[in-house]
Amino acid sequence: MTKTGGVTLRLLDKADKEILRLPRTVKGALFDFQHKFKDNPRTPGLKLKQLKGDSRIWSARINDEYRALLLRLAEDDWLIVSVKHRKEVYDRLAYGINHVTGGIEYVDLQVVEDSILRRIPPQGPPPGATRS
Repeated sequence: MTKTGGVTLRLLDKADKEILRLPRTVKGALFDFQHKFKDNPRTPGLKLKQLKGDSRIWSARINDEYRALLLRLAEDDWLIVSVKHRKEVYDRLAYGINHVTGGIEYVDLQVVEDSILRRIPPQGPPPGATRS
């Protein structure tokens, strides 16, 4: 946890482990992102954006391809919960806060869609129909 300029930015242990698997260039960009965010989270280049699902869930730009998924704990207290490719953050995931545990939950919509499609029987002629 670090605090400068009145903004605290924390890193969830799970996110830290996730970051270790990212390419070196993304790790360097994340380092720069953290310093910029702590100085001013509203810096236009960070593109801080509230996500649908819960008012406390936000994304911010790390670089052209990657985004930080953030949980706003208080006015100037933020938690990095994940670092994902931008397509996953905006196109594939749905977000919410578990009201029992208080934890952030996200669902991969692509996995849900694939699961539903596997359950739908293939469209074909009705049983007993003959082709001419």
